[in-house]
Amino acid sequence: MGLQLGLFISQGMKQELKMTPQLQQAIRLLVLSRVELIEELRHELSSNPLLEEAEDGGEERYEGQEEGSGSQETTAQTDEGEARDELDAADWERYLDDLPTSSDEMPYQHSEELPSIDVTYSRQESLTEHLVWQLEVSQISVEVMGITRHLISYLDDHGYLRAPPLEEVAETLEVSLELLQEALGVLQELDPIGVGARDLRECLLIQAEFYQEEPLVKQVIDLHLNDLERRRYPQIARARGVSIEDVYRVTERIRTLEPHPGNAFSSEEPQYVVPDLRVVYEDGEYRVQTNDDGLPKLKINHYYRRLIRQSKDQEAKQYVTERLNAARALIKSVDQRKQTIVRVMESIIKHQRAFFEEGPEHLRPLVLRTIADDLELHESTISRVTTNKYVQTPRGLYDFKFFFNSMIQGSGEQTDLASEAVKMKIKRLISEEDPSKPLSDQVITTQLEAQGLKIARRTVAKYREALGILSSSQRKRHF
Repeated sequence: MGLQLGLFISQGMKQELKMTPQLQQAIRLLVLSRVELIEELRHELSSNPLLEEAEDGGEERYEGQEEGSGSQETTAQTDEGEARDELDAADWERYLDDLPTSSDEMPYQHSEELPSIDVTYSRQESLTEHLVWQLEVSQISVEVMGITRHLISYLDDHGYLRAPPLEEVAETLEVSLELLQEALGVLQELDPIGVGARDLRECLLIQAEFYQEEPLVKQVIDLHLNDLERRRYPQIARARGVSIEDVYRVTERIRTLEPHPGNAFSSEEPQYVVPDLRVVYEDGEYRVQTNDDGLPKLKINHYYRRLIRQSKDQEAKQYVTERLNAARALIKSVDQRKQTIVRVMESIIKHQRAFFEEGPEHLRPLVLRTIADDLELHESTISRVTTNKYVQTPRGLYDFKFFFNSMIQGSGEQTDLASEAVKMKIKRLISEEDPSKPLSDQVITTQLEAQGLKIARRTVAKYREALGILSSSQRKRHF
């Protein structure tokens, strides 16, 4: 059975969907940029005493260990082995059991001799751009895509849909209400989860459904959100017929959900970008290497692990155990993030080899589902991996999203090309034009058609404008 990230079918009389907090954390880490990941790890290092940063080239040593102490060193190794057993036995591993779990099996390599990759400067992607990009590399009908793009225009900065009643929108667009609701469903399945909701209740319910929260979580969101905001926990407990402790527990789960899913895209400030990966050409193959410079290397503080065995204080022992489990889950989530990103890039290389060998003009059409099917992952997982991720290639620095493009149909000997490749062709044609007689959009269209590309003049104009190139009348030079 192919892996669907987030989907678990239990054995028994019925099928049950379940997502643990650890898996939720792993999915959340996927969408973080490299800079955001570093901030997250620094925060965890400062808040969890069971975590510490391993020094490069140094031996793992727990607090209080003396150099040259053989018995203590053996204890530390034993602790490490037992800790790995605890990690391998973690509940959420079942969701990811088809991926490598040890460093010896990792499908990537990191060379200590790699030079540092220069930091680059990039504009923050807007929420609209992020959503439209997902639509363009998804396999939905042109009609539904157009309606969904119209709905995106109604989104506010927080990601909420501030549109008139759907009946009015359907009348304005002259489409059926059923088709409009289908488009709304498409929008609400896009990343970030919760986008396209019409109020806080719907936003949280969308997320609770995605993360497969227990029924009580969904019931409290659906029926008792006002009580929850006013901390009327006893009233909620009585209404649902559960204990007050159950209400406290689900309240903590609800607090992990994002009430403003669009906020991550609201900044207009430019960003510094550091590539997550590097693609190098070695021995006739393109190989993926990780850029671990600046990333904290996490390990377990064995001193506190020993307290679990030695302490007779049950509360202290429970606290240390909980922190140990949280530390192990974080280490596994970070490792899983790295493996998944590398696997996605390796699949991209396989499908876009012509780009790496011949350049941007040979970029092929590629949609998220192709990579998802290749890796047996969910399409939404690929969307998260490609968000805020960059790779240094022999042909330059690229956003992962660069490799996903809609298709421009070719004819004759010309194969179908990605829209980005067609942009490069337009750019080249204009760079070679006579400045006194610049090429009009129609002439460019004709020349591309002569090369076997079926493209409309308005599409050429759209791509030219996206490249920041003026019209032919504005480019004309008078000598």
